[in-house]
Amino acid sequence: MQKKQTVSNRFSSENIDMITDSPVRAVLLFAVPVAIGSLFQSLYNTMDSVIIGRFLGARALAAVGSTASITGFFLIISISLTTAFSVMTAQYFGARNYEMVRKTVAGCIYIVAAGSVVIGAAGAIFARPVMTMMLPTTMSSCMCVVILILW
Repeated sequence: MQKKQTVSNRFSSENIDMITDSPVRAVLLFAVPVAIGSLFQSLYNTMDSVIIGRFLGARALAAVGSTASITGFFLIISISLTTAFSVMTAQYFGARNYEMVRKTVAGCIYIVAAGSVVIGAAGAIFARPVMTMMLPTTMSSCMCVVILILW
């Protein structure tokens, strides 16, 4: 007697084997959630701009825009670091060395958490001087620091 397929058990880890399943199925099962996450991130950024522009005005929206390059810089560093861990994790997973997969994921979490604390502290300390260097003279650096910290 075959087990009835439900949504919860159809996508459980025992039914998805990205090593031996068909490549198309494996890529789709991996890519669809990533695409949905990207869509929600884009919607969040769009709504953030709409709300700030509508309720706080053009100056606040310009302040958010001027902090986007700094935010993007740290986002790229984070993505690069986690991609490196993804490669290591994938190699261990492909070799079916699940103990090293667990250790690699745990190490990634610890390093990303520690890096977040360091970057957050540096941001709190250096936000005003960095924004002052980046801003045109017509924009309030105080407003940009507040937007950067809240964003």
